[in-house]
Amino acid sequence: MKKHVETFVVILFLLVLTILDTGIVKAEQIVYITSYGGVKGTNMIRRYGDIYTFTGRIEANLVIQKGGVVVDGSGNTLQGAGTGTGVDLSNGRGQDPSRTQIRNVTVKNIQIVNFGIGINLVNSNNNSIIGNYISDCKHCGINMGGGDFLIKHNTIENIPGAELGSIAINFAFSGERIITENNFINPAIQFYLSSGTTFDRNYWKEYNVPDEDWDGIGDLSLIHISEPTRPY
Repeated sequence: MKKHVETFVVILFLLVLTILDTGIVKAEQIVYITSYGGVKGTNMIRRYGDIYTFTGRIEANLVIQKGGVVVDGSGNTLQGAGTGTGVDLSNGRGQDPSRTQIRNVTVKNIQIVNFGIGINLVNSNNNSIIGNYISDCKHCGINMGGGDFLIKHNTIENIPGAELGSIAINFAFSGERIITENNFINPAIQFYLSSGTTFDRNYWKEYNVPDEDWDGIGDLSLIHISEPTRPY
C-alpha cells in the first residue's frame, strides 16, 4: 500500500511540474520600475543611475512609474501572452488623476511582442519611443492621449487589420507629436491622428508613391485621418 501511495505522489508531482512548465496555470506577470527607482518582479533589468537595461528576455508586462529615465532593451524581447500592455507609462491616471504624470522617459531597443497594446502613453507627456520592434499586438501598436511625443526608428508590423478595429498608432486630443523614420510593415494598418502631428519620412511596405530622391522612402504620407478613437 505504501508503495502505491509513493508512486501516486511522484506521478502527481511530475504532473504539476508539467502544467507549470507549459504555462497552463502561469499567471500574467507584471514588472515595475517603481516611483522610487527600484525594479520589482524581475532580475533581468540592470539599473545604472537613471538608465535601466534589459539583460535578457522578459515575459511580462512592464509598468514604468518613474519619470526622467531611459529604458533600454538592448535588443531583448518583452514577450506577452496576447493581453495587457507591453510598456505602460499611464501610471494608472485614468483611474486616479492625482497620480504623478510620467514625463521625459525614453523607451528604446525593445522587441515588444504579443500584447493587447504594445506601448501605452495615455496620460503621460514628453516621452520618446525610439528604435523598438512592436509586433502581433491585438489592439494597438502605440496608444497616446494628449501630450508631446517623439516616435522614431521603430518598426510596427502584424497589427490585425482595420476590419478588427485595430490600429498601429492612436492619437487622441492635442499635442506636438513627431512620427519619423519608422517602418510600417503590415499594409492593412490604419492611423488615427489628431492635429499637431508631424508625420514624415516613414517607410511602408507596398507603398507605391513618388520617391524623387531615390532613398527608398516615399515622399508623401500614406495616412488615414479620422476622429480619435477611445483609448483601450
